[in-house]
Amino acid sequence: MTSRPRYLCLFAALLLACGCGRSELDTRYASLSPGSAEVSVNGLGVWSELLRRQGHQVRRTRKLTPTVFRRADCIVWFARQYTPPGPREVRWLDAWLSARPDRVLVVVLPDADMAWVYWDKAARRVPAGRRAALQAEKRRALADFRSLRPSSPGPITWPWFRFLPRPQSFPPQPAEALRGRSTWLQGVDASKAEVYVCGTLLPLAEPTAERFQVVDEEMELLAELLSDEDSVWLLEAEWLVDEEPVEQSVVLRCKQGLLALEQRRLDGRVLALVNGSFLLNLGLVNPENRKLAWALARELEACPTIYFVDSPAGLEIGGEKPFEYPSFVQLLTKPPVNHLLGHLLLLAVLVCCALWPQWGRPLEPPSEETTDFGRHVEALGRLLATSPTGSDWARRRLQQYRQLREEIGSGSVQNTARPKGTRSLLDSS
Repeated sequence: MTSRPRYLCLFAALLLACGCGRSELDTRYASLSPGSAEVSVNGLGVWSELLRRQGHQVRRTRKLTPTVFRRADCIVWFARQYTPPGPREVRWLDAWLSARPDRVLVVVLPDADMAWVYWDKAARRVPAGRRAALQAEKRRALADFRSLRPSSPGPITWPWFRFLPRPQSFPPQPAEALRGRSTWLQGVDASKAEVYVCGTLLPLAEPTAERFQVVDEEMELLAELLSDEDSVWLLEAEWLVDEEPVEQSVVLRCKQGLLALEQRRLDGRVLALVNGSFLLNLGLVNPENRKLAWALARELEACPTIYFVDSPAGLEIGGEKPFEYPSFVQLLTKPPVNHLLGHLLLLAVLVCCALWPQWGRPLEPPSEETTDFGRHVEALGRLLATSPTGSDWARRRLQQYRQLREEIGSGSVQNTARPKGTRSLLDSS
C-alpha cells in the first residue's frame, strides 16, 4: 500500500467529510457502491483498491451467477447478517470450489462497526466543551450495533465454522496478545493493532481427545482448549466432520478467542474471519491493521479475478440464460425498439386525429355576394394601374367629381335623369 501520510490524510478527510453531525456520517457496511465505498467508515474502497494495485481484477456481484462460477478465482463475502446460508447456496459454493483447484472463499462475519470507533476517536480530538455531544453519538452507534447482534449467547453453526457472540464481552475491545501464522504477523506490532473483538470463532465440532490430533508442538495448550471453550486456543489440527476428514487451522488468534480460521474444503480453501475491522476504511488508517490487510491480500495472490458479493439480504443464486440472436419479430418486441415503435404509432394517431376528422358542428363558409360594388371599385383600380395614362385620367375624373359635387351642394345643378346616350363622369374621355 502507499505511505503512512496517505492514510493520515484519509482519516482527516473522513473527519472533514463526515463532520460532527450524526446524519452526515456514512456508515454503510461493506459498501462497494460508487460514492460510498471510499467515504463510508465501514466501506471497502481502500482494500479493494489495494487488491487492484496488486494486479487482481476486482468485480462486484449481487448474486451467485454462472458467470461468477466460471470466472471467479476468489469470492469475498462480507455477510450482512449472522444467519448462515442455506443448503442450496452451500452446494453451489462447494461445486464452485471443486470445479477448479486453488479457489478461495473468504467469509467475513458482520461483527464489526467502525461508526462508534469514529466517534470515539473524534471525541479525543475536540475541545472538552464538544466532547459530550460526540460521546453521545458514540453511545448511539454502540446501541445500533448491539441491536444487530444475536441476542442468544449460544454458538451459531455455519457450514465452515461456529460463531460464539458472547454478548457479555460487549462493547468490542482491541484484540490482546495477537498470535498466529508468521506470514500474517511478520512486522506487526500487536500492541498497536486495532482489531476490535467481542465474539469468537469456534471449530465445527466439539474437539475431544479422540477426534483432536495435535500437529503443532505446543502441547501445553491442549488442556486449556479442552477445558475452557470460551477461550479457544486451536492448534494446527485435523478432525472428522460428518465422517469426512476436514483440515482446519488457525490463521489468527488472540486472548479473546479465534479471529481467523482456514479450512481445506474439496479442492479449495475457505478463510473465515470473525469480523473485518482491520479491512474497513477507518480500520486501515492504523498502520498495523494495514499490515494484516496485506497479509490477507497475499493469501489471494494466486487468484487473478476476485468477486465481492454485495448482497444485503444474504447469498442468492441467480440464473443466466444463454444468449441467442433475436429474430426480426422478436427485435420489434424488445426494448428500446418496442418503445420507439409505440411512440411513433401514438404520434401517427394524433396526426390523423388532427388532419382528417371534423369534430363538432360543421361551419358554413361565408357566401360570396355578386352585387358588391366594392369589388367593382377594386377591379377598376387594378385596370387603371395597368394603363400608362391611368393616373392622369384618374386625376381629371376626380377633379370633375369634386366640381360636380360642389355644384350639387350649391343647388345650381338639378338632380334630373340623364338623357339616354349621355356618358357618366367615369366614362373615358
